[in-house]
Amino acid sequence: MSSITKGHVKDVITEAGTSCQSPKSGSSSYKLRSGDDLSARIASINLVEGLDGNDTGKSQVNVKSSGAEKTVFHAHTEGVTITSVKGSMKNTENNKEENPEQPLSERKNMSVFMTMDLSSGLPGSPPPYKSYTTHFKDAQIIKANSVESRNAVTKLGENRFNPVSKTLSLETNVRQFKLSSTGPHCYSPLLAHSPMGDAPQKAQTDIWINSDYEQFFGINTFKREIELAKATRFADDTISDLNGELKIYINTRIINPDKVIDAYSKSDSNNRDLYIDLILNNSGCNILLQLMKYFKNESKLNRIDSIYVRISASYVNQVKVLMNLLIENDAFYQKIKSLGLFVGLHQYGNGYVFGSAVNTSIKLPFSLEKLVIANGLSLADFALLPPNIQEIGLYNVDGVNFSRFNLNKYLKHLSVSGNASLPNTSGKYPKGFLDLERLKLDASFMANCDFKRFTHLSTLSLSNLSFAQTKVVTFPVLLRKLELVDCFISSQISSFPDTLRVLSVINGKWSSKTCILNRVQRFKVENCEVKDLHEKIESCKSLLRLEVTNCFIEVNKFKFPHSLKVVKLINVELSGIKDSAFPPKLEVMNLEANGIDTLLVKPNLKAIRIASNKLAGEINLDGVPAQDVILTDNSKIERVVLNSQTNYLNLSDTSVVSIIGHGLTKLIVDGCKEFKWQEFKIPSQLVQLSMKECDLVEFDSKEMNRSLRSIDLSRNKLTRVDLRNFPEIHDIDLSNNSISKLQAEGFPLSTTSINAKNNLITEVGLIILTKLEWLDISENELTSISELGLPDELQTLIANDNEFKEILPDAFQLPSNIYNLELNRCKITTFNLSFPPKLMICSLIENQLQAQSFSISFSSAPSNLKFLDLSSNYFKSFDFGMISGDGIELSEINLANNMFEEVPKIPTNILSVILFKT
Repeated sequence: MSSITKGHVKDVITEAGTSCQSPKSGSSSYKLRSGDDLSARIASINLVEGLDGNDTGKSQVNVKSSGAEKTVFHAHTEGVTITSVKGSMKNTENNKEENPEQPLSERKNMSVFMTMDLSSGLPGSPPPYKSYTTHFKDAQIIKANSVESRNAVTKLGENRFNPVSKTLSLETNVRQFKLSSTGPHCYSPLLAHSPMGDAPQKAQTDIWINSDYEQFFGINTFKREIELAKATRFADDTISDLNGELKIYINTRIINPDKVIDAYSKSDSNNRDLYIDLILNNSGCNILLQLMKYFKNESKLNRIDSIYVRISASYVNQVKVLMNLLIENDAFYQKIKSLGLFVGLHQYGNGYVFGSAVNTSIKLPFSLEKLVIANGLSLADFALLPPNIQEIGLYNVDGVNFSRFNLNKYLKHLSVSGNASLPNTSGKYPKGFLDLERLKLDASFMANCDFKRFTHLSTLSLSNLSFAQTKVVTFPVLLRKLELVDCFISSQISSFPDTLRVLSVINGKWSSKTCILNRVQRFKVENCEVKDLHEKIESCKSLLRLEVTNCFIEVNKFKFPHSLKVVKLINVELSGIKDSAFPPKLEVMNLEANGIDTLLVKPNLKAIRIASNKLAGEINLDGVPAQDVILTDNSKIERVVLNSQTNYLNLSDTSVVSIIGHGLTKLIVDGCKEFKWQEFKIPSQLVQLSMKECDLVEFDSKEMNRSLRSIDLSRNKLTRVDLRNFPEIHDIDLSNNSISKLQAEGFPLSTTSINAKNNLITEVGLIILTKLEWLDISENELTSISELGLPDELQTLIANDNEFKEILPDAFQLPSNIYNLELNRCKITTFNLSFPPKLMICSLIENQLQAQSFSISFSSAPSNLKFLDLSSNYFKSFDFGMISGDGIELSEINLANNMFEEVPKIPTNILSVILFKT
């Protein structure tokens, strides 16, 4: 089994996208970077419409940036979800740490509404050890009796003892523990490893769970709040720009939430709403502990109006213990207005669990307005639903009975799905359901198929209906949005109401039938067997947006509706379709993997994506003023001519030789090995350039360009670079090349970040780069720490997988402004350094350190140190006196996988300690 060494170095905050902006901005004065609009706009196109009763007659096309406009779901999910042009330049985390299972929205070729094997059920949790006990006989007895533990961690008796010391010598599959501080207000119970193995557990997932997770906080992507957190993560001074900001957003990567929240409090006297968005890996658990400790201060809690919480747990018992933890601070708990409890969306093999779950009925916050529960829990786990609740989502939740909703007269939105079936009913829905405005129901929870009496219902989603059920289903007269998932739609289905504006059919089968869809404005069909789809599309006389994926359309004599503005056709065979089939007012065209060998364009297009097709030779778009053009994976494209209004071009994995595009601000030619770089005239306003995997052996621009801010030259064959003709460049990625020396002479003084990971570097001389804040020189051939010449302004140093061996003060001193230091797997046998006061994170994972060869001191107090990771070393004991004293308050120290034979005494200034061995 692999060991977890999570909770070590993490960037304080993640970004919501994939732009090549510097991962810093921690200066004392707040300033938003201008690169917000420079992200790769890969035609993430949305048609903004009123879908819930708003006027849909007024529509507009938004060409969104896939980098800057990612959802919160993408923003805080680690490792696998966030891909960046500069890779690790975005985050300061160890690339070898474990990653969550890939979130649902990123999985491809998967049934959108699916039920995975749950023969063994969802993992309830590891059978956690009691956080204290006076009778410790053996591991098996503890496992059997642990669920009976009822005592709160904050009420430890005088005779408590931590079972870790005993467990370390036992043959047991419990591997990870989190020890609580012995001080008052302890919020860190025992953390036990799941006995279910390292393999991610499969959970029931479907499109509705995914949708509710992504949209739990509404349409808010928290892009601005994330930028503000970046600016406040290190700042000690008041930031004037926070005046008027009404929302604080804390996610899994904001490892110092108290610093961020304090910055808001110091800026003005306004109360704010708090959004807590955590994945319960080790980092998420620790952030939660910090928040609980912070809000024990009543005056700080009074500065918060409402709290909105979204939690993604690996195991059911994580949720139960979490609820017990939240309830302990009732004043905090009663401020929660939205609560999302999702199990199994992100899986960690070591399944972090705080402690033993108390199997008592959970009383929800009285003022709760929104509750979403997904996977593994039971409605019986909760007491009465709050009377004022307005929105409920229950997915794969046991014990669902419509009688539970009888007292919820304010309920407007209800979603219920899963394998369980509704208990015997009279075949009627509760009277209160007739006032619902949005309803999602799986067939197993339907009392009947008659929805005509739901006179307030504007949005209806149904799943797993049979031909017999769709034959008799009736629709509300004011229905505006209808979604049918995994349904078999009968040819005798009743007519859709005249008010219908949005229709989605996902999976299943749709029998041939003439449909009247005159007023439908958005039509989506995905993975559905439907023979007369072309006729159904043509009947949409008012259609504005069309999305078809993995379906068949008869293209002979076919024309799209004249009103269409956005078309997205993926894996739909379109070879032979005529240009005249597309309407003249089309603004956004996404034709991917359709076998197209002829350019199909219209003069009003604002965005074009014709990827993975058969385009070849010259592509002339001079007469098409599209802002964004994506032609990736058309292997035979050789030349492209663009209109002067085109500012974004992606030609990755083509055979392009030359490009004419005078208006470009962002150019991506990754994998274009035929591209003649030396003959290319860089557009004067180009801001971002990516040339990964282009087989470049040198890069030496002869022309001056003052607009370029970011360049990615990773995965080439470079031995040297000269970027001095780009005097305003900020971010540089040179990873995975063959560079032997990293010298300041090759870089402009404007450089703020350099990724030089996995080269052949033997020395670094960057002292004169006084604006450099971020540097990754991991996986090189450095053998002495004294070979590092670094500017004092450096904030993040990542130098993993070198061979430094000894770190001594006479050979090396940390830059005074450094916040984050990673020296993992560097074969360090001796470490003796003085930490500057700003250092927040120090990670020394998998070295050869022992107690007698490890010494740290602090140059001045107070110290900013929060996380110290010494896991996978040779410690048999640890001198906590080094990290004790006035002004030193650690959130976590990780001593996992060392050689401890007994549990050390933990000082009160440390919130939590991780101690386990495999």
